[in-house]
Amino acid sequence: MWVCIGVVTFVLVIVLTMSGRSRQHYPSSDASTSSGKIYYTADEGKTFEVGPWTLVPPYEKNGKTFVRMHKFQDVKGIKIGYLEKYADETHKMLMAEEEGRPREIKMDELGFSGRVVKRPGDENWIPRTSEEGKAIVEVMTSDGRGRANPVFPK
Repeated sequence: MWVCIGVVTFVLVIVLTMSGRSRQHYPSSDASTSSGKIYYTADEGKTFEVGPWTLVPPYEKNGKTFVRMHKFQDVKGIKIGYLEKYADETHKMLMAEEEGRPREIKMDELGFSGRVVKRPGDENWIPRTSEEGKAIVEVMTSDGRGRANPVFPK
């Protein structure tokens, strides 16, 4: 019996260790940010505002079009890693959802699919789940020694 308990314990430790290593260091969903808030910009990051993660960018406000802005802590300070919005088709679908919990559930179910990204100053938006999109969101430190740490509003 003790051998059986020992084997089960060993297997559980291995499974938990393996699952911890496979997780991303970044939140898998915007809802998992500690404050539930995200940065938004209408001018490639020159200025920004803070809003709830449940906004569906691009969105219009005061005659400007806002998108999400992802900031990162770098060895040289805080930098803008990339900009993000929903692709046109996904945006239309989300806006057709009832506002509130139904829309939030749909956004969470979509994960990163249906989103497009670009670096500040780039012209073209790239699907986030493509290889090029994955490279854009993999923000490295200026010295190239590892990933920069995401910075979220408090």
